[in-house]
Amino acid sequence: MAGSISVTEGAGAAFGFLRRSWLRAAGALSLTGLLGAAASIAFLDHRFARAGLLALGYLLAAVMAQGALFRIVHVERQHAKRQPDDRVWSPGFGGFQWGGVEWRLLGAAVLRGLLFGLLAALTLTVLAAVYVGLAAAEAGPNLPVADPAHWRRTLDPFGWTVMSGLGLVGAGGLCWIGLRLYLAYPASVARGRVQVLSTWILTKGHVWRIGGGVVLVLLPVAGVMLAARIGQGMGATNGWGDSRLAAGVYRLVACLGQTFLMLPLGVGLMSYLYDRLDREDAGVSR
Repeated sequence: MAGSISVTEGAGAAFGFLRRSWLRAAGALSLTGLLGAAASIAFLDHRFARAGLLALGYLLAAVMAQGALFRIVHVERQHAKRQPDDRVWSPGFGGFQWGGVEWRLLGAAVLRGLLFGLLAALTLTVLAAVYVGLAAAEAGPNLPVADPAHWRRTLDPFGWTVMSGLGLVGAGGLCWIGLRLYLAYPASVARGRVQVLSTWILTKGHVWRIGGGVVLVLLPVAGVMLAARIGQGMGATNGWGDSRLAAGVYRLVACLGQTFLMLPLGVGLMSYLYDRLDREDAGVSR
């Protein structure tokens, strides 16, 4: 049976969990942020093989940190119900723990990634077909197939308007699907098996409120990234260091800020939404 949710209550729950989660998962969160910054810096230096390995480490560390945060949520629920501590749900020292929770989160992340990759590819294919069709209709038989730059010059304002509108529709559709599947992670943790498409029914009729909650919890993340970007620009302009050093510091601050804000806030919001929208008394396993 579906419950009701509130945008402000969801944001409040997320920010409340943020304060409670930092110390217990600080190790895993720090590792995630450092690996993300290292991968970004390696990519900036065109060391793509190293960047790929670091990005893989970042993904696994992020899953471990997210698992620790969901474990903290479960332990807090046990305390609220005056139930004894269940050691298999312990987040581990500093959040360093890997078990069934993390494997399920990794499986859900992979399935979501494959699904959105497929949908994005289909969207881009449709956009490309429409783009070529509009360019061909404008240029007629004189369209140089081997010169895509000429296609851009061929489109008239109407063609660009059509392409812009279709691009917005495609991006909006992907965002809508993302919100409909937003509860895949908490459902995978709570139900003891990987859940992605089965969570579609939970968010029916709640997309706008879920989207509002997501926007609210992302505001501080955007603020940290903006501040780091401004600091990077000021450092490069005022000679506090070369542009490469400033870019590296920016990426370090941005990745740590994103990790320590976005992961706990996201888990706090998802946990609130799942508690309100799912009333299934499913067993949970480690």
